[in-house]
Amino acid sequence: MRVFGLLTVFLMLVSAPAFAQRKEIVDLQRDMALLQEQMKQLEKNLDDKLGQLTKLVQQALETANKSNEGVTALQSSLGNSFREQSKTVASGVVGVSTKMDQVGEEVRGMREAIAETNSRLAKLDQKIVDLDTTVRTLNNPPKPPGAEGSTAPAGNVPPAGMSAETLYKNALADMNSGKLELALMEFQDYVKYFSSTELAPNAQFYIGEIHRRNNDPDAAMAAYDQVLEKYQENNKSADAQYMKARMLLQTGKRTAAADEFRELIKKYPASEQAAKAKDQLKALGIAPPTASRSPRKR
Repeated sequence: MRVFGLLTVFLMLVSAPAFAQRKEIVDLQRDMALLQEQMKQLEKNLDDKLGQLTKLVQQALETANKSNEGVTALQSSLGNSFREQSKTVASGVVGVSTKMDQVGEEVRGMREAIAETNSRLAKLDQKIVDLDTTVRTLNNPPKPPGAEGSTAPAGNVPPAGMSAETLYKNALADMNSGKLELALMEFQDYVKYFSSTELAPNAQFYIGEIHRRNNDPDAAMAAYDQVLEKYQENNKSADAQYMKARMLLQTGKRTAAADEFRELIKKYPASEQAAKAKDQLKALGIAPPTASRSPRKR
């Protein structure tokens, strides 16, 4: 009995470690099974996530493709629209240009009509002046030659009420305000009726200036010659000779213009016009002359 008990105790001591080892193995196997189950679950979750991600990527690619198609279509549409608008704008510009040309032609036509009208008015004014002069002359017979107070040559008696001072002032004011045709007639009346006055050379010079402004160099030179020849030495002689030389130069008569400039420098070496004449000669490449005599008193 005692031996059996000892044997039992021995067996229990021997089998205890083996039982403990089997329990640990079982626990490990259970833990492995749990880990495997968790791995399977993780793999499943990962597959699901990958599937969702793949789906999202595909959707994004589809959206991008649609966007690209939309952008391409928009670019094409904008390109077509831009070309159409360019054609429309170009057509509009051509139309505006054509209309502007038409307006320019109409304006030129209007200017020509206005110029013609002004010319007719000037002629009409001259006729009215001539008629008025005739009427006044008939009503006021001319004074006998040599009559006291006469300032005009015989046959050139001013109309009644016409004074030299008023006529000159009116002519000068009309010229300065651009009424050249009217001023021309007034200055012509002045030299006609008051040729012996101190301002007659001035009036004759301004007749030349008005012709010059009207681009009539021949008439201007004829008027300047009248200042130089009819009135001899006067306060407009240097001006008249200088402007005559300028008109000669303008009409291409270079040699004659140079001769006038040289003559002016000799006659009026200290004048402002002489300085201008020297500049003109230098521009022509001609050396100005040396003054050989003192200027005449003016």
